[in-house]
Amino acid sequence: MREWRPPTEAPVIAHPRMRARRAEVVRGVNRRRVRRLKAVLGVVCAIVWALVALRSPLLDVDRVQVVGAERIPVADVTRAAGNGPGTPLIDVDLAGARAAVAALPWVDEVRVTRSWPGTIRIVVTERHEVATVRAGRSDGANGWALLDADGRVLAVTAAQPDLPALPG
Repeated sequence: MREWRPPTEAPVIAHPRMRARRAEVVRGVNRRRVRRLKAVLGVVCAIVWALVALRSPLLDVDRVQVVGAERIPVADVTRAAGNGPGTPLIDVDLAGARAAVAALPWVDEVRVTRSWPGTIRIVVTERHEVATVRAGRSDGANGWALLDADGRVLAVTAAQPDLPALPG
């Protein structure tokens, strides 16, 4: 059996420039990792701050602007729209507000838009009465129903207006 002997060759020691280069490569890899991490954290922080700003009083409804409402009280239009001051502008349901305002009797067409940083604009086109018909009012008295060109009842009044009266 052969006897064990330690190796006679000395261990290979890397040249100082090679060791410095290896250390530089490792530092470069670590720098790139830190740079990527900072970029990802920056994007996440920007998204979080944007969401916070969208829900803050900075970007809420400050005023509701109603245009074109002559026969309809502006308060009725804003109440029907349902998005009063203090509602976050991002949460405003434009289609729901449009449908609710369109259900008012005098409204023919309606456009609802949001205008940053804090305005909701409601543009109303009203119907016009073209005829009347005798009708009973809710208080039991007889009155006159105002009709538009499609036959939709716009309102009931006590006195007969100066419009053609339809039989019925």
